[in-house]
Amino acid sequence: MKAHVRATCWIVCFALLHAFAPASKSAPSDAGSHKPAVFTDPDRSEKVKSTAAAVAGIFKQFMESRHLPGLVYGVVLDGELVYSGSFGYANLEQKTPAHAQSLFRIASMSKSVTALAILQLRDAGKLHLDEPASKYIPEMKKLRYLTKDAPEITIRDLMTHGAGFPEDNP
Repeated sequence: MKAHVRATCWIVCFALLHAFAPASKSAPSDAGSHKPAVFTDPDRSEKVKSTAAAVAGIFKQFMESRHLPGLVYGVVLDGELVYSGSFGYANLEQKTPAHAQSLFRIASMSKSVTALAILQLRDAGKLHLDEPASKYIPEMKKLRYLTKDAPEITIRDLMTHGAGFPEDNP
């Protein structure tokens, strides 16, 4: 398990490091068929802002129906926070109200965030999903596979939890 956690940490570090690095013109890309959405409505921002009350109602109802102690949300458009809101408590025992800067444990959500960062690197042409993960996580070069003809674990394998690690021991 520790080896898997270590590998995941390396991927997160790699993704964050490369997400802010300048793109290389010779970087590989398998994003050829991926075209980002293009929005042309000049009133999009105002239209999104006009949904604030309805969105707040949806989140409040969600929180209450799930008996959550607190919730914070934000709506982002074109990389800018359009509006945010909060309900309930960030700390129920201390009755600390939730607010936009409240910190919450997100548990397995980090897997989705990591996958998103990796896909952004793919879209920027900085990596291929089918490259060996050992290219970016040197520790994986030491991994012993169960058979000599086993394929190397790829970034895609890690993202889809299909790596089939041969063992889970540290």
